[in-house]
Amino acid sequence: DEQGCPVIGNCNFEDSTCGYIHSKSSDFNFVKQKGADAFENNGPLIDHTTETNQGGYMYAEAAGKASGASATISSPWMTLTTDCTVRFAYYLYGDNPGTLWLNNSNSLGSTAVWNSSQSTGDKKWQTAEVTIGRGSASQLVFEAKMDGTTSDIALDDIQLINCGVTPLCSDKEFSCLDPTCVSLD
Repeated sequence: DEQGCPVIGNCNFEDSTCGYIHSKSSDFNFVKQKGADAFENNGPLIDHTTETNQGGYMYAEAAGKASGASATISSPWMTLTTDCTVRFAYYLYGDNPGTLWLNNSNSLGSTAVWNSSQSTGDKKWQTAEVTIGRGSASQLVFEAKMDGTTSDIALDDIQLINCGVTPLCSDKEFSCLDPTCVSLD
């Protein structure tokens, strides 16, 4: 039934990662965080959703990482039945903030649809809107590629706007109308 069905692809990272997963091939992982990084007071001071230090977001920090190291977080697999706009908040900070990429992956490979390596300024969030095409078996892949040890990259408030989204459910899952997959158990 429809109880317990979240909206696929959308996430504000307040209570969970909404089915977004880390890539096993990443050099390190995004971490779910609230407020500034306690170690170095790096990263955003507040999240984008609640605009407080109690709100959650995903964070990738370069401290201790080699230049070129990357962290990747991917949406659940889905079918986009219409052209779709992806809106998200991002944060890049540091002398060499690195690059945040949004890729649209499918069975044919991965296509870069957006990237930025411009610092968003002193502890400020920016928003981006990107139109991606329809396609079967699609996955949104956000990659933070570090450019030195002073890179801070964060991600929040991912929204799929005017999208026809169908989840790719297994035979042990129920397909929700909103649309996502939930376990039949």
